[in-house]
Amino acid sequence: MPFSVLFGLDRWALVWIIPWLTGLTVISYLGQYGGTKVIPEGVDLGVVAAFSLLICYVAVALRLPAHRVAATIAADQRDTPDQLNATSHTGRPELMGT
Repeated sequence: MPFSVLFGLDRWALVWIIPWLTGLTVISYLGQYGGTKVIPEGVDLGVVAAFSLLICYVAVALRLPAHRVAATIAADQRDTPDQLNATSHTGRPELMGT
């Protein structure tokens, strides 16, 4: 059985993580702070900003559709006890473990 079916994950919504980690590794290796200093100081900030915007665009483009998110949240709420509405005998909200 595929990983995405076992854990309820949609692999297309996760695909941006591989280029993000790879890009961070390359930028760190080429950067000023512990790297090879190929990317000049000052330029490194622009490289990180541009890379971050690109990854953010890709991540948003590949996100789960709103109806899938709503269905997942609804399923979680059905399967999880509602700790937020638990009240003690005093009528005040009760914290877990108190």
